[in-house]
Amino acid sequence: MLEQRRLDDRLIELVIDAPGVGRTPLRLLLPAGFDADPGRRWPVLYLLHGGDGDFTDWTDGSQVKEMTSALDVIVAMPDSGSGATYVDWAYDGPNGRPQYETWITELLPDLLKREFRADDRAVIAGLSAGGFGAMSYAARHPDRYRAVATFSGNLDTRDGDRIGPWLSAVPTLALDRAFPLGDPLTQEVRWRGHNPLDLVPNLAGVGMFVSNGNGQIGELSGPLEFTDFLWLESSTERRSRAFVARAAELGIAVTTDFYGNGTHSFPWWNRELGRAMPMLMAALDRERSAPDSFTYRSVEPRFSVWDWTFEVSDRADLAFTDVTIDGDELSVSGNGTLRVTTPPNFVAGAGYQVASEVVTVGADGRITFVVDLPDNAESYSFGVDLPGPRLTGPAARVDILAVA
Repeated sequence: MLEQRRLDDRLIELVIDAPGVGRTPLRLLLPAGFDADPGRRWPVLYLLHGGDGDFTDWTDGSQVKEMTSALDVIVAMPDSGSGATYVDWAYDGPNGRPQYETWITELLPDLLKREFRADDRAVIAGLSAGGFGAMSYAARHPDRYRAVATFSGNLDTRDGDRIGPWLSAVPTLALDRAFPLGDPLTQEVRWRGHNPLDLVPNLAGVGMFVSNGNGQIGELSGPLEFTDFLWLESSTERRSRAFVARAAELGIAVTTDFYGNGTHSFPWWNRELGRAMPMLMAALDRERSAPDSFTYRSVEPRFSVWDWTFEVSDRADLAFTDVTIDGDELSVSGNGTLRVTTPPNFVAGAGYQVASEVVTVGADGRITFVVDLPDNAESYSFGVDLPGPRLTGPAARVDILAVA
């Protein structure tokens, strides 16, 4: 930690030297009872800013301090650069190859636990590009966030607008002068691997609040609303509605507030944060444990969720791996070879039949085995593809059976 200064009784501003990000600022709103109860640990609400914004936006533009004055929660407001990309960059930009996702989802929580007595309970919310970041993080790490809220969020980065199919990626190019995940034409699967719409199956069990205006002047609009911002709000509404429709197809619940007239500006986001706050706080109060059944999809070569670990090798190209866990039954789609390590749910030294092989449980209670994937990974053409996931062929099924 490079710098720390107290701005008022609850608000702290920090500057951190974070691996993969470098010198990065951060604001924290501490609970009113933080200093008086030094033995207590606290849950965290992460608030993400939008494009061309920064870590001060929520405290300067909203009433978040007043909203949380009586709540037992730390509010963390990190920075993600002017482009608000919220991803680990795959390619160099003018300022190197920042790793924002690793910083915000892994290193920052560790710092808050170590220095500010945070615990493992977390919810996340964001506006505009920060809405993308919040929903993408919740979808890529559903075991870390109990609920997520987005306000005018870009929930489908593959959706196009007036001048071409990739305009939703253009603000990143304009603000940071680089595509953080590569060319969205030739690296489409990498973009989809962070895209909320494509990751909806991962979000079952995560509380969700999605809100948007329609881009028309409304009762909270200022006297000098910019035309481009009106258009931007209508674009995010289309993407938010597409996300909610995809969740409905899969039977995944989303609380929505499509409030009609409303523009891409803070008076609306401030109001929507207030409307989302009861859901976010209720999620922190509920008990939560690893589900017996879940579905998860990823384009990463190694990923972990709910204490399961998956490593893909011999993959022909960057592609999705789709995993469904149902008790001790595993179904997977993709290509290459998948190495699976289970949670520590088994008796050390016991034998289990996994496919055609008998494996022995490790001393840590975990089973590790290998699955040959059926070469049916979700794939894309060079050019414009319709949004949403593709159908794949039959999944490979593996049962974990105790040996008598």
